[in-house]
Amino acid sequence: VGLGQLEKIDWHKAQRRAVFDAYHEQLAPLQAHLTLTPEQPWAEHACWMYSIVLKDTVNLSRDAFMAALKAQGIDTRPMFYPMHTMPPYEWVKESYPVAEALASRGLNLPTSAALTTEDIKRITSAIADLVTLKN
Repeated sequence: VGLGQLEKIDWHKAQRRAVFDAYHEQLAPLQAHLTLTPEQPWAEHACWMYSIVLKDTVNLSRDAFMAALKAQGIDTRPMFYPMHTMPPYEWVKESYPVAEALASRGLNLPTSAALTTEDIKRITSAIADLVTLKN
């Protein structure tokens, strides 16, 4: 399977780059409410997942935000949990506030190479509606 995927690696990279760029462009106007996936000029981003972090201006918890997207047929995943909160590391009694904040407010958007322009517009439109809700 892996070798078969390698035969199409250039296609996969190009498709995921296009998804990444579309998210970045369409979500850029919402940066008062979201922190977008950063890129550094000295690195080539793998574009594996597009992650966002909800800022405090968003009046929904990450889980409520994800549930609202799910109700519209948009699957998301929570950002990775901080290592020190995982069962093998229960013995770690320190707090890592940056990792904890990112995990509590961050989520990964659909990033399939098969997403269409219309899919991305629908996802970003739903996000825009949610981040501007006033509760």
